Amino acid sequence: TDLGHFDHGASYFAPKTETFAKTVEEWVAAGAAAEWRGRFGTLRDGAFRLDEDAPPRYVGTPRMSAIPRHLLAHEGITCVYGTRVKGADFNDGWTLRDASGKELGRFDALVSSDRLMASVAGLPAPPAVDTVLPELNDLPSFAGAASKVESSRALVLMLGFAGAVGDIPFDAALVEGDDVVSYVSRDSSKPGRSGELWTVHATPEFAERTLTAAAAEEDPRSALQKKAPELVAAMSRLLAPWVPELPPPDIAVAHRWGAAFPSKPEDGTPPAISELGGRFVAVGDYLV
Repeated sequence: TDLGHFDHGASYFAPKTETFAKTVEEWVAAGAAAEWRGRFGTLRDGAFRLDEDAPPRYVGTPRMSAIPRHLLAHEGITCVYGTRVKGADFNDGWTLRDASGKELGRFDALVSSDRLMASVAGLPAPPAVDTVLPELNDLPSFAGAASKVESSRALVLMLGFAGAVGDIPFDAALVEGDDVVSYVSRDSSKPGRSGELWTVHATPEFAERTLTAAAAEEDPRSALQKKAPELVAAMSRLLAPWVPELPPPDIAVAHRWGAAFPSKPEDGTPPAISELGGRFVAVGDYLV
C-alpha cells in the first residue's frame, strides 16, 4: 500500500530446529530476513502481559516476500508468472499443460507445495479457483495425505494510519477472551518498516460466521468489506486503555484465507512425500 507493507498471512516465523535456524541465519546474512525485536505477549481484559521468554521471531525484509524472492534468485531457476497448470502427465518425466491444453514444457521432476492440487476435501467452502490436477490422484501417498486434511478459514483486517495513534505497549499480542479478535500485530514495528500499520486476525468463530454470510451474498467481496468497520471497532475497543479514541483509519481492508490453517497430520506422517522414485515430491504445512 502507499503507507507500507502488511504481512496479512504469516506474521513471523520462529525456528524450532537447529537445521532451520541455520537456514534463517543464511537468510539474515543475505539481507532477506531480520529478527523482529518487538514486545510480544498476551492481551486480556484491557491489560497486556509481556512474554519475557518469547523466542526470537524473524520476518522477511522489507516484507515477507523477500524470502521466496531470495530463494528464487538462482541462475538455475526460471520463474513463470500468471500461468495456472491444469494438466500434468508423467511418462519418465512430467509434461505440464495450461487450461487451454497448451503444453508448458517437459520436466524431470514435479514439486507440489499445495495439497489442494490433489484434493479440496476438508475445506469449509469450495476454493475461489479450481486447483485440482486430477492426474495427481494417481499418486496414492500424496492423494491419501491430502484427502485427510481439514482446513479452517481465516479473516484478517489490514489497518493503516497516516500518523501515530498513541503509546501502545506492545507490538504483537495473542488476544484472550475476546469474541472478535484473536491476534494483533503492529507490522510497522518490524525491521525495515515504518508508519502505523496493524494486522488484526479474527477469532475462528467470527471468521467462519462472517465468511459464510459473505459467501451467500451476490457480491461476496463487497459483503466482506462491509464487515471491516466491525473489526475496526473491535480493535478500537482493545486499544482503548492506551488510545481512548482511535482515529479513523486511512486503510481498512478485510482479507480472507480459504484454507489458512490445516489440521495436524497423523502420527508418523513424513515431513515430505516422495513418489515415482523421487520424480514427484510434496511438501507443505499440512505435513508438519
